[in-house]
Amino acid sequence: MIAARIALWIILQALIVNGLLFFGGAAAPQLHLFPLLLIPLQSNKFVWLGGLATGGLALDIALGTYGLHLLAATILAICLPVIHGAFAPREGYEVSDMGTVFGLGPRWVLLTSFLASWIYCTAVELISASQFHLFGAATLRGLISAVTTALMVVVLQFLLLRRPKRKRN
Repeated sequence: MIAARIALWIILQALIVNGLLFFGGAAAPQLHLFPLLLIPLQSNKFVWLGGLATGGLALDIALGTYGLHLLAATILAICLPVIHGAFAPREGYEVSDMGTVFGLGPRWVLLTSFLASWIYCTAVELISASQFHLFGAATLRGLISAVTTALMVVVLQFLLLRRPKRKRN
């Protein structure tokens, strides 16, 4: 099921969202991160690495970017366990915890999705800049893209995910 969601969002990113540019081209949202951030938090690190690498490779094939998204996704896969560890509740995550606004709260989702998208978007921009004197502008574009991506992830979670039903006694 997760693989189907990832494939759908990669297709949407490649066909539609990749053409969206906000703030005069300074922000390019990376919405294919949306289903990848919904992988259960207690998953093995290789699940994260496999999901992100597969998503990055598929996006590279669809966009013809020759490893740009694959490298950025691999960097993100290395950093995600650190991000989740930094924002973990005191008692740790439950096995069934999902990184959703209804499971862990909008603040947790906003912070983790911002950091994850900042790492990803900055890596994409720095790799594509490929010249040292362009790194300042690339870092700024990565930050603006990360803010728009994180806000869109939170809004999409409110719009697309269902609130879990509470058990009645």
